[in-house]
Amino acid sequence: MSILFRIVAGLCLSGALTPCSLAAQPGMSDEPAVTARLIGETDALVPGETFYLGVDFEIAEGWHMYWKNPGESGAVARVALELPEWITAGTVQWPTPDRLLLPGGILDYVHHGVLTLIIPLTVGANAPVGAEAEIDADLWWLMCDDEICVPGTADLSMRVPVASSATASREAGVFERARRIHPVAPPEGGLRADWENGKARFQVPGATKLTFLPDLAPSPQPIDLATTGESEGERLIIGFDDAPSTPLTGTLVVRRASNKPVYWAVELAPPPPQR
Repeated sequence: MSILFRIVAGLCLSGALTPCSLAAQPGMSDEPAVTARLIGETDALVPGETFYLGVDFEIAEGWHMYWKNPGESGAVARVALELPEWITAGTVQWPTPDRLLLPGGILDYVHHGVLTLIIPLTVGANAPVGAEAEIDADLWWLMCDDEICVPGTADLSMRVPVASSATASREAGVFERARRIHPVAPPEGGLRADWENGKARFQVPGATKLTFLPDLAPSPQPIDLATTGESEGERLIIGFDDAPSTPLTGTLVVRRASNKPVYWAVELAPPPPQR
């Protein structure tokens, strides 16, 4: 394997289902701020089934990367895949981020420690059993600490056999841990969401703290989330500059007395037009 660094860049190749990694070095640091690798949840591609690809970033202490909605001052990581024609990539699945409130009331949404992006790959029924597929990924990300932000890039590749069946890979636990903080549908009756005087209102009985993390457009963008996007108690109310005309979507983080959060994917239809 050879690695070529420019500002923060590299090239690496791996064998079949061997994780491929890149050490990204900002500035003159001897330690990488971010390492990236490709991993698979199973050990083979099976015709007619879904293979879950992971883009797994390890983030050094004191550094962070950004969510799909990076907030007011960040930038989202980008993944461009090159795949065999009989594989189709689905939508990237993101874990729930943390809020990062910066001086001046600037609010970003970030990941610390580990960020695993999960990408479902639909394998065509015509996939050639016995062959080996090469999956290439062109990555770009922004990593920041308290003082500087540095862009990182990587070209990664992994080879995966095509077989009639598959078993869990040695990396399956990484996917399991990532999914623990993926938003899921709220339980029936667990959430009341409606509109009150042009503002979105979320109410969760028994909650001690609610946090709303908005999706990007076309979801309407709330205002003043640095102060109103998080609230103690059972109710959270957020406002908008203009009356929303599209559904409001995002992640609602719910904490109760145990302080163990749960993550709900929420969608609130726009309010009826004012007459």
